[in-house]
Amino acid sequence: MPHKRTDSNQAKIVKDLRKKGYWLWLTHMVGHGFPDIIVLDKKLRLNLFEIKTDVGKLNELENKFWLTYRGRGATIRTADEAIAYMED
Repeated sequence: MPHKRTDSNQAKIVKDLRKKGYWLWLTHMVGHGFPDIIVLDKKLRLNLFEIKTDVGKLNELENKFWLTYRGRGATIRTADEAIAYMED
């Protein structure tokens, strides 16, 4: 069964990103190490983000995903981190 729990900061990050006009999809329920959200940036690039709290760490499946994924994305802890990444 997919992992459905979200980190305590996810709702604020999603709200802040949407307020800035970013389109995003919640994907935390996919599980199996797949990132928590997908965000379309202003250059129309998809960015995958794993959301962690200040002390959160990637689990084994999440680590495996990031070791093999070749697209854009990162582990983030705040909306500001996500926005800075997307504006790069």
